[in-house]
Formats: sequence, C-alpha cells, structure tokens
Amino acid sequence: MRGRLFDSSFETGAAETPREALGRFLRKRREAIVPQEVGISSRRGRRTPGLRREEVAFLADIGVKWYARLEAGDDIHPSESTLTGIATALNLSAAEFEYMLELAGLRRSLPSEVEVKTTIPEPVPALLDSLRGVAATVGDKILTPLRWNALGDAIYGHSRYEHPVERNALVRCLFDRDFIAFLGAEREELLMHAVGMFRLNYSSQRPSPFAEAVYEQIKNEPAFLQAWNRRLVAGECSNESATVRNHGVVVRLLVYRIDFNASMRPGLIFRTLVPADRETAEKFRVLESLAERRPPSIARSESRVAQFMESGA
Repeated sequence: MRGRLFDSSFETGAAETPREALGRFLRKRREAIVPQEVGISSRRGRRTPGLRREEVAFLADIGVKWYARLEAGDDIHPSESTLTGIATALNLSAAEFEYMLELAGLRRSLPSEVEVKTTIPEPVPALLDSLRGVAATVGDKILTPLRWNALGDAIYGHSRYEHPVERNALVRCLFDRDFIAFLGAEREELLMHAVGMFRLNYSSQRPSPFAEAVYEQIKNEPAFLQAWNRRLVAGECSNESATVRNHGVVVRLLVYRIDFNASMRPGLIFRTLVPADRETAEKFRVLESLAERRPPSIARSESRVAQFMESGA
C-alpha cells in the first residue's frame, strides 16, 4: 500500500518519493509565509515570494545547507525535534506537522495489529437517532459518509447515492451540480479543505479503504489538480464563523460546520451542521419532520458499504 501513496507528481508527471514530497511541501509553505508574520522585515529587492531558505534555517536553528537538502528531496533523515523547529518557523498547523512526520517516516502510527476501520460502532447509530435539530453524519477521514441521521440526509441527500464513493464530499464537490449549488460561495474553500484532508489521509500508512476509489474518480479533474498542486494539508473542515448553505427546499441556511474525531474508532469523523440563527433552526425542524416521514435508507447504504469492502473495488 505504501508504495502507491506517492505514485505521481501532478506538477512534473514523474514518480514522487516521500522525501521529494516533503521537500516540495516545505517549499510551498516557505513561499507562502509573509516575512513580517515571523518577525522578519521585508526589504525591497526580494525576488522570490515568502521566506528565504536561510531565514527558515535561522528560525529553526539548523544549517542552511542541510535545510536546502531537505527541500531538494535528498535522502536525509531529520529528527522529530528538527521538524518541530521547521514547523514552528513556517507556522504550520497540527495537521501539516502530522503530514511532515508521515513523509519523514516519523508519524506515530497505530500498532501493527490495529487497522483503520470504517465499521460503525454500536453506540453511534443510537447517538445519531437521538439527535434533534442538528444534521449529523459519520464518515471516514476523506469525507465519505457512512451513516447519518434523518436531518443529515434531508440536508445533504446522502441516500440518493447508493455507492459510498458517490457520496464522498470531495467527489460531489467536483462533479455534483446540486451539491456545488448547495455550498454556494464557500465551495472553493471547502474544496481546498477536502483536498487537504485527502492528502493527509491518502499519505497515511493506513488510508481509508475508499481512498483509492476516490482518487480514481478525481485524479484528472482540473479543479482537483490545481488544489492538489498547492500541497494543502488539513485535519478537518470545521469553521469558527457562520456560513451560508443553499438548500433546494428551504433555500438559505445559516450554519456552523463542526467536525469531531471519533475516539472509539480512529478512522471515523463525526460531522455536524448546527443552525446559527432562529430562522435556520426552524427550517431544520421542518426538514427533520419531512425526513422522518420517509422510509429509512440507512440499511441499504450500509449494505452497499459492506459489498464495496468485500469486493475490494
């Protein structure tokens, strides 16, 4: 599995090793830093964007030549403390640091006998069924919905898609016109986060069972390639401010989007949409009432997941 995780570089069309991926990722992050953000005055005459290599090396307290070799993708072996210094210098997020550790072979992995599972623990359906006024979906870490409550289905339309990969948020964000309209102005931002989550988890030693199938669906899509070549990394899709969604029935929804990791099953994410005003809360109640009158489709969806897993497709 590990060998195919870096099977292509969209920028060069050539094979990409983890070390090369690490070097290119560091260069992208370095070029994105505004010098003033890290206490370096920006003098006139800078011919390249972001920080210089020597400035990163100085901030990380490492040698310039050694850092240059790291960006070049040379077969060198940085320690976790060294990468911590570089992450601090580049203002990396926790997810970006985790990605660095993965590429360097230092990520703290699960014990060998533990696998990433996308089966749903028994308490989760009970939790979903008890939730009211919140749209909830449980899925894998590349945003493939596996189980949801009635309101989650009414808002996202998960049950319209029998195959789990068709329901994947990244796939729908690229190809599903209704979903693109639903996301509205936030579509580009969500696409970037979804691609960032996909990169982090596709590079893992134990990616989601659906990762390869999703990759095959999206790998040639220009919008995906553009986002992928930015080497974005993200751990979740939460946002601290309210955002607008455009629903086909109740039209405008003002919501908070919040993700939670499922501690009892590390391969799963619990995703919620929460109303951000009274008008949206009332619309959620209307959608929830309509959805609960429809026949349940969860049994069918779980059957499709089981078939997918057994076929190895």
